[in-house]
Amino acid sequence: VCVLKMDHHCPWVNNCVGYRNHKAFILFLFYTFNISAYALFLIISRFYLCLGAGGACGRSSLKVIVVVVIAILFGLFTLCMMCDQWSVVTSSVTAIDRLKGEAQGMSSAKAINEVFG
Repeated sequence: VCVLKMDHHCPWVNNCVGYRNHKAFILFLFYTFNISAYALFLIISRFYLCLGAGGACGRSSLKVIVVVVIAILFGLFTLCMMCDQWSVVTSSVTAIDRLKGEAQGMSSAKAINEVFG
């Protein structure tokens, strides 16, 4: 099956990212990054509240460390993917076209309008 303006196959959404779902994929990355940053913010704010209470918040340090590591990993990965996809949107050249050396970009405003409507 041919996918119009296919950029890549994403295992997270189990589909090819292309013309019809590029906006949804970028929004998915944006929301995943935001929820990771929010989780990290909540953990850090809870940590400071516990420090102020004399450390009387219980002993769930392993759970906190796991949540912090997951939030940082997801946050960094989705931030990198968002930056890469933003360059794809603004240049209107997919990752596959970049690998082939076929660069036929358009203006950034027109390319953003094409993806986000």
